[in-house]
Amino acid sequence: MAEPITISLPDIYEDITEEDISKEKKWTIRRNDNAVLLSSLVVTLLQDAIRQLTQIAYKYNCRPEQFQFSQDKKLREEVAQVMEELEADIMELVETYSLKETKNKDRRAFLLPWLLALSSKGSKDLQSTLHARLTQFLFDTEAQIAAMKLAKYDQTKATTRAISTMNAVYTAPEVQAAFKKPSAAKYIKSKGVHTGNKGLSSSGAYNVESFAYQTAVLGWEKSRYEQRKEEGAAGYYVRRGSNYPCDACDEVCAVFHPIEEGMVLPIHSHCACFAIFVFKKNQ
Repeated sequence: MAEPITISLPDIYEDITEEDISKEKKWTIRRNDNAVLLSSLVVTLLQDAIRQLTQIAYKYNCRPEQFQFSQDKKLREEVAQVMEELEADIMELVETYSLKETKNKDRRAFLLPWLLALSSKGSKDLQSTLHARLTQFLFDTEAQIAAMKLAKYDQTKATTRAISTMNAVYTAPEVQAAFKKPSAAKYIKSKGVHTGNKGLSSSGAYNVESFAYQTAVLGWEKSRYEQRKEEGAAGYYVRRGSNYPCDACDEVCAVFHPIEEGMVLPIHSHCACFAIFVFKKNQ
């Protein structure tokens, strides 16, 4: 039988053992692996969207400095179709991977509306948050294509460069060079400045990928918390999952959290901290 470890809890609670810690560490690794897999699938979708958007853009002949996705009605319609399909595909993946922690039908029925209601600053729910991230991605891609056209790249080279620089659009040499020229593209005109983007990366692709990762982690943590709550857990003790310096994680770790407090994890985007649920003795 696993021996208790040294954690100061009132005598009314069951001891926490090394076995408990090992089990929760493994669960957290599976949680993060699931989120990483989701992220990789989202990245593939974003890359495919760049291919489609570049192909569409190169069908329309116009002066490079005048290029923007809104320049032509037919172009706008084709771009809108790509983005609508992209948003639907990403939402489907996010829902699937965020609910993978449990097969319990009742809990999944509870988790889905909770998940869809999640919001961030400036967004009313999960769908609108994703839509805002994808809008930034769209205009990032517009800036990339405009820059590639200004650089006189053909479609193949433009696609390759746009995909390879999608997480660092505004440091790419082609985009930096485009800043010095007249352009109708929204984010080239603004020299890469994104208004109303406080707290987010300058890369729309990264923000979409991060959105998917964080949502999956939140879904798994909420499912785990609800399961343990149903089982009668009195609370949980949080442990650090890495040695990376983090004041935010230190504030909630090595502390007992009553079950009524709700789940405090994850603390930040790529938090590796984990909860060890505690039960009262003689339940």
